[in-house]
Amino acid sequence: MRWGIIQWDVQRRMEENLHQVEHGLQTTALDVAVLPEMCLSGYLFQDAAHLAQAAREAPLFLEALEALSRQYDCAIIAGLPRQEGKRVYNSAAVVDAARCLGFYDKLHLSDLEKKLFTPGEKNRVFTIRGVTVGVSICFDLWFPEVYREQTRMGAQLFCCPVNFGGPQTLSVAAVRAMENAAPLVLCNRTGTERMENIQADFRGESGVFSSFGQRLTPKATGFLAVGAELSFPAVRGNVICRDLLAEVRRHEPIHTNKVGDKTT
Repeated sequence: MRWGIIQWDVQRRMEENLHQVEHGLQTTALDVAVLPEMCLSGYLFQDAAHLAQAAREAPLFLEALEALSRQYDCAIIAGLPRQEGKRVYNSAAVVDAARCLGFYDKLHLSDLEKKLFTPGEKNRVFTIRGVTVGVSICFDLWFPEVYREQTRMGAQLFCCPVNFGGPQTLSVAAVRAMENAAPLVLCNRTGTERMENIQADFRGESGVFSSFGQRLTPKATGFLAVGAELSFPAVRGNVICRDLLAEVRRHEPIHTNKVGDKTT
C-alpha cells in the first residue's frame, strides 16, 4: 500500500483547500493520504466565535472528502475543528470508502490552543484498509505515552497531521517511529498565518518515516504530494532486538487485585 501526504499553504477558504487536496490526489496515486492539522480553516483564530464559525463548515468539508475518497479510491486523514455541543476539538477525521470512520481529538494542546479548544479524552486507533493505524495530532508527538499506548492497542503505523515551524518535531517524529518499530506518516503545512500580534510560520518538510526512523520521501517547503510503499511484518524488531513488542510487553502496567496479589 502507498501511504503519503499532501502538503500545501492552507488558506481560510475551504474551497481553496479542497482544490489543493484534489490536485494532490490527481498528481500522486495514494492508497492513504494524510493532510495537515486544521487544513479546513487554518490554525489561528481571533476568538471562540470565529473558531465555532469555522467548525460549522466541517460537515461540508467531510462530505467533500468522502466524495474524493470515492473518486480516487483512497482513504484520507484530515485535520479540522470539530464542534460537539459547546465544545470545539482540534480533530483528525478518518475517511475511507466514501464515509467517515470516526475522529481522533487532540489530547495535548499548546497554551495557545487551550484558550479555544477542549482537549481530547480518548486515545484511538482505526482500521484502514486492513491496517491498524494510530492517529495523533502535532503536540501529541512530544508524549511517547500516546504512541506506546497505541502500540499496545495494535497500531502497525502512525499517521499524524501537524502544524509546526521549528525543526524539533521532525526529530521527535523519527524517534516515535523508531522506538515503536512502526512507520510514521507526518503531514505539515507551509506558509505564514497572522492574527493580531501573532505570526505563525510553517516549514513544510512533511514526510514518511520508516520503522527505523529514516525519511523515505523528499523534503519540500512548498506544495508536495508524495507517498511511499510500506509493509507491516508480523514481528517488529530492529538491529539489536528481533521482537521489540515482546520487550514492550514487559512494561505493561501491573494491576493489583488485593494486597500481596499482583497480576498483569
